[in-house]
Formats: sequence, structure tokens, C-alpha cells
Amino acid sequence: MGQVIPIKIEKTRAVVQSANSFGSISVVIWEYIANGIDYINKGTKPQMEVIIEKDKIIFSDNGRGLDTEDLQNFFTAYAENRDRVSGNYSFLRRGYFGTGGFSVFKIAKSLNITSVKNKKLYSGKISFEDIKKDKGFELDIVGKKTDLANGTKFEVSDFYKEITKKQIVDIKDYVQKQMMNVKGAEVWINNDLLEYKEPAIEKELTKVIKSKDTVFYDDLNDLGFGAGNITLTLKKTKKPLPKGEYGVAVLGDGNLLEVCSPGIETKKYCDYIIGEAEIENIYQNLEKFDPPLFDQSRRRELSLENKYVLKLRAFIGIELEKFEKEVSNVEKEREQSKMDKELNKKLDQLSQKTNEVLNNVWDKLNLNSLNSQNLSKKSKKLTALKDVITNITKKGEDFYLSNKNKNKKDKKESKPFDKKINKKNNSKEEEDKSKTNNSGGLLIKQKGLGEDEGRAYFDEKRATIFINTDFPLIKRFIEKGDYENKQFDLLLKEIALTELSIAITTILQRDGYYGDDNLTALVDLRNRINDFSIKLDSV
Repeated sequence: MGQVIPIKIEKTRAVVQSANSFGSISVVIWEYIANGIDYINKGTKPQMEVIIEKDKIIFSDNGRGLDTEDLQNFFTAYAENRDRVSGNYSFLRRGYFGTGGFSVFKIAKSLNITSVKNKKLYSGKISFEDIKKDKGFELDIVGKKTDLANGTKFEVSDFYKEITKKQIVDIKDYVQKQMMNVKGAEVWINNDLLEYKEPAIEKELTKVIKSKDTVFYDDLNDLGFGAGNITLTLKKTKKPLPKGEYGVAVLGDGNLLEVCSPGIETKKYCDYIIGEAEIENIYQNLEKFDPPLFDQSRRRELSLENKYVLKLRAFIGIELEKFEKEVSNVEKEREQSKMDKELNKKLDQLSQKTNEVLNNVWDKLNLNSLNSQNLSKKSKKLTALKDVITNITKKGEDFYLSNKNKNKKDKKESKPFDKKINKKNNSKEEEDKSKTNNSGGLLIKQKGLGEDEGRAYFDEKRATIFINTDFPLIKRFIEKGDYENKQFDLLLKEIALTELSIAITTILQRDGYYGDDNLTALVDLRNRINDFSIKLDSV
């Protein structure tokens, strides 16, 4: 028989590597909290108190306690979790790698443990120097009788770096997020109770999907060694959530495996969606999965090299894509409604100001006679311009009144630019009308005319300028809901004044105002645009 070379493990390096697999101090602290609320006597509400100081952390739980045999298992790296293997779960179903106990050596060099189990007290300590010397955990008190209740206190000290106030804030934030999957437990950090508070949701949009009702069940059940029964619950929040707070929490027998949003990570409304995918009967068969469901990085990510995980992601992803479309439709409708209101408000203000400008232009013509037979050529042109403006505003007024009073006869109509409209009055009827924007005169409204059409369209019959909301430049602002953008305001104003100027010039030209003098028409158009730009500047 040949020489046998035994396998050896350098303990210090193994402990260091195990500790380094815990990404941050927050993860380390959560590992000890989770252990404390996991190993609990049945019927007892899990409670954990954590005191964090700059040079010390104390964990105190009301768990079932640790005796000599438990402590031996606690300090056995990569040992099987006896509760998980036997199915004797108490609160959480966890414990896979058997390295959690060593996690504190990522941040500190000393660990003291005091525990009570079944009226017996156990106490001891271990340091990183002890591990390097292969000394192990030293018990000072072994099985001393006590009347104290079951529970364990872990005291971590001799830190590599002092814990900062910012780190304590980050730890609390991290732990609070983990509490979403620890229903019924009570955790305190520095006298602050940390509870997961589900964000406000829209209950009418909540969906519950059973894997048994989908084509994925058989594959999930086969690849998962009987873990095919999954309940997926999807919820829409009332407002978008910051990164790290949205997504589907994948739970294996109540234990958080990962948080993911497969298929919708880049979708606009991904941050409105939370949920849970609860997998039954998976922890008892963890060792059967090849490759493993997850590695030792503790990144809360399942391995995409595992076929069960791929099928699980496909099941969740398809349902998420359908749900995100529903959320998208709801939010877009709301955004459009809000945008419509804001845009209408802007256009109402613009209409009102434009009518004031037209009124001023009409007044400045200062013509006392409409008998163009006796007027000079210049006066005839001014009369024509006056008639065009009057015609535009009169049609707007007539159109409004005909719709409002189409069933009423002998209704006296107000004349366009009647001086009385500028006077303050106490009439309730006039007051109500004045509050109703665009009640007469030129109207400016929004309407989808098609993306291949121009920016706006002047409807002479209704004396209305329709802003084309399908026009690409306008549509971009609307889709973003960017109605408070100053550039958008300027764009609307520029479109309105340009379209109005073109409308007046076109009507004048059509009615023979310019004759064959197209150059004068173009000069007038430019001047009219400039003039309206100045007069509408205050809008």
C-alpha cells in the first residue's frame, strides 16, 4: 500500500476566509440576530436586543440557550445544522454553511458567550489569538444551576476599527429591511425597535399566483425535489421605492434566499412592485441540489447555474412582466390625466392672454366707420384687419355660446371685445363665466393630431388653435410629465403666437388684403410674430 498523505486545514486561514464571506458589519450583525431569533423554544415570541457602542457590541436573546454540546456545534466550521437536517425548525429555516459563528472575527478579535439552557449556566470566551494558537473556546462556567430564563448573550469586543455613528445608522437600516421576512419577531438596536413596515400599497392591484396553476409546476417540482409548490404574491406600491426596497423576496420555507425582479429590471415602473415568492419544502433537501442553490458569497443571490433557479426565475419573470404592464397602464393613465389638467391650465392662461392681445390690437385700429367705401387704401386695410380679428374672436364666442345654449332661444349674445368684459361686476352669472377659461374669443386647446402632422392647427370655424400633442417635440415633454419645464412653456407660447400670426395673415391674404403683394404679407407675418412675442412675454 502506498503512502497516505492526510488532508490538513490551516484553521486560522479557514476562519479568516469564512469571516470574510460576510460582506459588511451589517451582515455580521444580522447573522447573530438571525441566529438568536431562530433557535427559540416553541411558543415563545423571539426577542433580540443589540447594544452597539464604538468599541463593543452586545447581543441578548431569549432563545433556548446553548449547552456544551450546542457550543461544540457552534464552533464546528461547516457542520450540518442539526435542526434543519432533522426538520426541527423553530422560527426561521436557516443554517447551511455552518460558518456564521465565525463572522464576528471579520470585525473584532474577541468573543464572550454567556448562556442559560434548562436552568443551567454556561460561560466562556475565545479570541482570534486563541484560534491562531489552536486553543479553542474556553468555558469558565459549565452547567452552573441558575433561576435565570433561557437565553444567550454574545459580547463582541477588541475591534479592528471603532464603529462610527454612520455605521450604526446603516446597520439599523439594513436590519430593518431584513425584518420584512421575520414576521412576529422583535428586534431592538440601541433602544430602537426595528420593524418592517410595508409601504402603502394599492390593494385592488394585488395578484396571487400559484405555481400549480402554471406550466412551470412540474419542472419546478422535479428539479426542486418536491419544492414545486410556490405562492407568488405581487403588489403595487403607491409611490416608487428606492433601490433595495423593491422586488420579489424569494423565501424558502420562510427564509430569505434572494430579492429579484427578473424580466423588468429596466422597466420604468419596476420600482413600484414588491412581492414574495414562498417556496415550500426546499430546505430539507438543500444538499441534493447540484450545483448548489447559492454560493458562500452571502450576496442574497441564487445561483443561475442551477436549473431549478432558472426555472424559478422564469416563473417569476413571466408573471412580473404581465404585472408591470398593468402597473404601467395605471400609472400612465394617471400621469396623462395629471398632464392633461396641467396642460389645459397652461393653454387656458395662454388663451386668455392671447385674447387680451387681440383686444388691444383691435382697439388700436381706432376706426369709427365701417363704411369702407369712403376710406383710404390704408384705412381699408386696417378695416380688413379689424374685421379678421373680429371674425376670429366672434366665431370663438359664437361657438362657445352655441354649445352652451343650443337649447335656449332668443339668448342675447355678447359682442366680441365688448368693453364691459373688462369691468368688475358683481353678477354671479358673469363671475361664474369669468372663472371659466376659454368661454369665448380665440381658444387654444390640446389634441392628438398624429405625429406626422404639424405642431398645431388653426380651426377657423371654431376659432381654435389645436396644439398637436402627438408632435414628437411636444410628446417628449408630455411623456416625461415635465409640465413645469420652462422650455415647455416657451414652446407652447411660441407655437400659439406663430400659429395665430399665420392664421391672421392667411385670412387677410385670402380676402385680398395684400392683393399680389406676397412680400408685404411675409413682412407683416414676421412683424406680427415679433409683436405677439413681446406681448405674450408675460404669460
